[in-house]
Amino acid sequence: MAVFRSAARVQNASFTRAICIVFLLFFGLRADAIERKPLPVFSITALDGTEVTSDSLVAEGQWLLVYVQTGCSACDSLMRAVVEERTDLASHMVIVIGGVDAATAARLAGRFPTLSGARWYADKTNVLGSTLRTPGAPVVYGLRGNMLEWSLTGIVPDAASYKTALVSWVSAP
Repeated sequence: MAVFRSAARVQNASFTRAICIVFLLFFGLRADAIERKPLPVFSITALDGTEVTSDSLVAEGQWLLVYVQTGCSACDSLMRAVVEERTDLASHMVIVIGGVDAATAARLAGRFPTLSGARWYADKTNVLGSTLRTPGAPVVYGLRGNMLEWSLTGIVPDAASYKTALVSWVSAP
């Protein structure tokens, strides 16, 4: 009997993920089909001012690389949506703020105490955006280990569906 329950849970989780992606597409987010490839090499700055390379960002399992910029209302909407999440989503997130130095990024990160479990970085010269050819901000990349699997670009028209998709990605086995 336990085997059937386990199989049903896996099937339900897959169904939930599929429905979330459909909602995101339907409500206007741009889901980009990206070529599945390793995270390219680039350098950004940790909040303490030290330079780090993209290979140090890589986490085990499934995680999220979030690229935002200041003065971006869609980025603000995304951050408000994930701040309200009550799971351990932040521990699976790397947040890169484009166009700012480390001190500014540290101040901005301090405004989001519920995301203190995320790893925050500054990208003053927008090298992440140019390396990954981001069409703007915000962009959320779903990674498995060092492999780029998918991306979502743009506004957050339905925060609940957006959050569900992100949580579903990092919670998948």
